[in-house]
This record gives sequence, C-alpha cells and structure tokens, in this order.
Amino acid sequence: MALRASKPAFNVREKLTELGRRFGLKGSELAAAETVQEARDLVSAGRRNVIINGNFDVWQRGTSSTGALSNAFSSADRWRFHTRSLTTRNISRQSFTTGQSDVPGNPKYYLRFETSNNSGSYGAYMMQRIEDVRVGSGEDVTVSFYAKVNSGGGTFDTAFSQQFGSGGSSAVDVSAGSFIPTSSWKKYSFTVSLPSISGKTIGTNNYLRFDIRFPSNTAATLDVSQVQVERGRNASDFEHRSYGEELALCQRYYWEVGSYVNNNWAPIALVIGYNATRAFGSIPTPVTMRAHPAVTFSQLNVYSSGSAIDVTNIFRYSQTNRDQEYNGLAFEVSTASGMSAGTVYRLHIKNVSGTSGYIRLNAEL
Repeated sequence: MALRASKPAFNVREKLTELGRRFGLKGSELAAAETVQEARDLVSAGRRNVIINGNFDVWQRGTSSTGALSNAFSSADRWRFHTRSLTTRNISRQSFTTGQSDVPGNPKYYLRFETSNNSGSYGAYMMQRIEDVRVGSGEDVTVSFYAKVNSGGGTFDTAFSQQFGSGGSSAVDVSAGSFIPTSSWKKYSFTVSLPSISGKTIGTNNYLRFDIRFPSNTAATLDVSQVQVERGRNASDFEHRSYGEELALCQRYYWEVGSYVNNNWAPIALVIGYNATRAFGSIPTPVTMRAHPAVTFSQLNVYSSGSAIDVTNIFRYSQTNRDQEYNGLAFEVSTASGMSAGTVYRLHIKNVSGTSGYIRLNAEL
C-alpha cells in the first residue's frame, strides 16, 4: 500500500536569514575560522593580560606614598609614578565596599592617585613596563580599565611606547586614546596597532611601556582598577589571577623581607664566618628574579653565643646561567670586625622602636 506525505511550503530565504541571526557576527567569524588559534583569538581565550598587578592586590613597598617621584616605584607593585614638580602627590590603596557592583568580579582594592596642578606636558603619570618589546609588535593591542575621579578632572591620555633598551633602536611612541572620567566608575578601552619591530635593533632591558597620563595644569584625584593589556581588538573581561600567582609574578621583579614586630630580631638566614669582617651564606628568593637585583638593607646584625655584631654591607654574587636570572644563592655579609672564621652566625633583621629593618632586592625594568 502506498503512503503519501505532504509538508507545508516555507520560504527558504527567510529560514536562511533566521539561521544567520542565530550565529551573530562573532558566530559567523568563528564558523569561518580555519585554525584553532584563529578561534581562540576571536573569543580571547587563554591567558590574556600582560599587565602584572592590574587589580592592585600586591603592595610590597607599602600601601601609601607621598612626596616627589621621578619615574619611580613607591607603592603598588610593578607600577611606576611621576610626580616630581607637584606640590600634592599622594598614592594610596583604597578598598571597595563589599558587594559593590560598579566594577565586576568583586575586586578588593583600587589605586588612588592624587595630584595638584601641574605645569608642562604630562606633569604626572602612572605606567608599567611590560617585559620584552616584542610583545604585541605588529599587532592590534587593546587596553582596558575602570576609572573615576574622586576630585578634579580633565582629559587623561593613554599611550604605548616601544623601548628597545640599552644598545637598541630609538623608542617608538603610539597614542592609544583619551578619556574624561566622571565621579562614577566606568570602563574605558582603546585599541591601537603597534608598529612592527622588523629591522629594529633590540638591546638589553627592552620593554613595552603603557602610560596613563594626567592632564596638564589641572588638579585631579584619579581612581583606577582592573588594568588589562591584551592582544587583539577585544576588550575582554578582566583576567583574575589568584593572589599567590600575582605575588609570584611581582616577586620576579622585586622582593623584600623585614622585621615587622616592635623591638624584634627576625632571623633570616645562617652565615659562616670567613674572617673577622666577612661571612658567607645563602638567602634563597621566593621565585627566580628577572635579573641580578640591586640589594639594599637596613638594621641587620649577625649573632652567635650572646654576641651581636652590626652588618655594614650585604651583597649578592653574580650568577652566570639562565640569562642572568637570579635565585638568591651566594650572599656575602660584612661587619666592621668581631667575627671568627668557621663560626656559624644567625643573620637578623632588627626592629628598633617600631622601625622595621629590611632586605630589599630590586630587579625592576
């Protein structure tokens, strides 16, 4: 027995149009992607943010700073500041109200940068040097961040600069975009095509620099959160990293240890006397540092058998492998006199009347 079936007619063109709507613009681009990498780039998959401490969680140098700064570090890790000609220059860590929804992701902190009127072009700025000038070269790069003004205002600028390092080619600057923040949190994003580095000479300590520049002749207090620089044209959601991971990334460039309890002697290492003025030991760093660090210290002594001797110098010996990276081995401690060959001493960091001693290792770009 024969069966017959029928189906109502429909407009094929309309159905195809509906199908196109489901895909959307990015869906169509994904469908056309020929490689896995192309698909990952379209949706900004994988690790994205090349800024370190963009969420301002790590403050090894302290949570506030006042006074003149000339392209220097002072507070939030990895961020440099310039305030030299200003009468008001305050940088501080501020806390978000728990449960606020203006900046997504429940961040804990943001940075506040307060300046007075400044003369000249870009009298104040904050910036970060991103290791390796090759980052983003010849590509589209997008920067995004949240910002508002607590007082004052004006037009702020953002910019990138390819710095080719000692012995390298001349720097290449690229303006990214301007913004006029209000008293409410808002996300700003700018996309810029970074020049190719083809034909350039790359020297030592090269980097890609990102700036937020303050308006001239205008007092302003800028609040900043969730700074992100990523390859591509998408300003994707901020990439949250755990505090432990962010701290380790910061310690590649800077690490310090101190004695934070009033009138306490904090033991940091053991050293072995070589003669009356020299002793040798090891102070491993938490992570391998980018390069041989500059070492500064305050209020150290060595102690053995009831005898404490103040330290007059401490320095690290060079390491010749791993492209001059540094993991903290081989320190020498010096005193004016009083040590004995072969005696083991405890190296202490002192806290005197609430003033903390410290050892600081700086390998910043």
